[in-house]
Amino acid sequence: MTRNRKTRNRKLPSVVVLLLAAAMSVAALPECLPDCEYADLSDADLRGADLRGVDLTGADLSGALLVNADLTNADLINADLTRAILTGATMRNVMLRDANLAAADLIGADLVDADLRRADLSGTNLRAASLVAAILRRANLDKADLRSAALNGTDLSDANLHGADLGGATLDEADLSGANLTNVNLERAHGCDTRTRPRPRLPDC
Repeated sequence: MTRNRKTRNRKLPSVVVLLLAAAMSVAALPECLPDCEYADLSDADLRGADLRGVDLTGADLSGALLVNADLTNADLINADLTRAILTGATMRNVMLRDANLAAADLIGADLVDADLRRADLSGTNLRAASLVAAILRRANLDKADLRSAALNGTDLSDANLHGADLGGATLDEADLSGANLTNVNLERAHGCDTRTRPRPRLPDC
C-alpha cells in the first residue's frame, strides 16, 4: 500500500506539468476585442487566437506570436507586423493595405484573396504560403522568400521583387506587369498565362 502511494506521488508532478503546459498553449485573447484599432499588442502571445473580422487597423503587432491564428476578414490596414510569427495562420480576405510585415514569418500561411497593396514584405518568409488571387500591387517584396508559394491569379503589378526567391513557385495567370524582377530567382517556377512586362524566363506550359 505504501509503495502504491509513493508511485502516485511520483506521477503527480508530471500530470501537473502536462496540465500547465496545456493551459499555457492556449493564448489569452486581447482585452481590446472586437475593436483593437491602434492597440499595442507588440510581442503578444496570440497563438491559435480567433481574430476573425477583428478591427486591428494601425495596431502594433510587431514581434507578436500568431502561429495558427485565424485572421480571416480581419482589418490590418497600416498595422505593424514586423518580425511577427504567423506560421500556418489563416488570413483569407484579410485587409493588409500599407501594412508593415518586414522580416515577418508567414511560412505556410493562407492569404487567399488577401489585400496587400503597398504592403512592406521586405525580407518576409512566405515559403509555401498560399497567395492565390491576392492583391500585392506595388507591394515591396525585396529579398522575400516565396519558394514553393502559390501565386496563381495573384496581382503583383508594379511590385518590387528585387532579389526575391520564387524557386518552385506557381504563377499561373499571375500579373507581374511592371514588376521589378531584378535578380529574382525563378528556378523551377511555373507560370501559364502569366502577364508580365517584360516577360521573365518561366517554363513553357
